[in-house]
Amino acid sequence: QHVMIHYRIRKLILLSGDLLLLYGALFFALFVRAGHVPNEKTWTHNFEAFSWLFLVWLLVFYIAGLYDVSVHKNDVGFYNRIIHFVSQTAQLPSQIT
Repeated sequence: QHVMIHYRIRKLILLSGDLLLLYGALFFALFVRAGHVPNEKTWTHNFEAFSWLFLVWLLVFYIAGLYDVSVHKNDVGFYNRIIHFVSQTAQLPSQIT
């Protein structure tokens, strides 16, 4: 029971960190593009548009087992799996259109 709660908390932390990084990267990209902090209208428009894409990324990461904290090791195989699934997910928009 205690171990399961511990794993769920770790998964939630990983998911939260990924969401923070994704939206942080979006904010940074908008900042660099405009040369200033994005206004509320720009942020809201892009937040809504990219949320769907971020959801797909998180779903792919979940399916790939990247949130399975019981088997993660910081070894070459783990990083190869991340690179593989990031490259596959990055190709999704071109495959959809």
